[in-house]
Amino acid sequence: SLILNSIDAQPMPCVDALTFVTSPEYLGQDPFPFQKCALKTMYRLWEKYPADAEEAEFLKQEREEWGIDVDLRSEAAVSHLILVVGRRGGKTTLMSYVATYSVLQLICLGNPQAYYGLSDRQPIHLMHVAGREEQAKEIFNLSRDIISRVGFFKPYIDFEKNNSNTLRLFTPYDLALIAKRVGTEGGEESKRTGLPGSLYIESVPTVAATNRGKSIYLLMISEFAHLQR
Repeated sequence: SLILNSIDAQPMPCVDALTFVTSPEYLGQDPFPFQKCALKTMYRLWEKYPADAEEAEFLKQEREEWGIDVDLRSEAAVSHLILVVGRRGGKTTLMSYVATYSVLQLICLGNPQAYYGLSDRQPIHLMHVAGREEQAKEIFNLSRDIISRVGFFKPYIDFEKNNSNTLRLFTPYDLALIAKRVGTEGGEESKRTGLPGSLYIESVPTVAATNRGKSIYLLMISEFAHLQR
């Protein structure tokens, strides 16, 4: 059960991305070497997890055949990552790893809106965009299924506000605010107050212009080379 004693939700320790993906306490997955390389590059984990034999071979192939030299020593934050991946290459699964880990990061901040200087409970969006609606939903459905079965996320899921293309979650601050309003400390009773979760996972097609202007923490674009605009 989740117990919050103060409206000032405090940050929580956050595991790294590779631990989140591989540990049985979270996703319990065995990612491909390419996926592990992408995660280590995006979240700068090469120093903590040096390349194993399979990853070293992958990096060698990238360097010698494609001219891509990944700087394993760089500590600079990665804000954009462009991946060229063929069919059955694991890009959908990788994107679901990144989406769900991003939710974990936001929740562990306690009050992510305050951390990023946003208005109180301003919605924060994690968005997947694709050329076709059914394609956009593929990653959304996978991310929703992962979140639904991982124990860490269960206290934070806003079941009343979810639909076929949007999953909402509470932050610890959201739950603390609800608890203060109803005099309880989380649980189903507090979630029926009408105060929705402020974290949104969404899937949208590229024609959905109404999504401009949102506070987007993570933007994932599938089949980017084939987008016409």
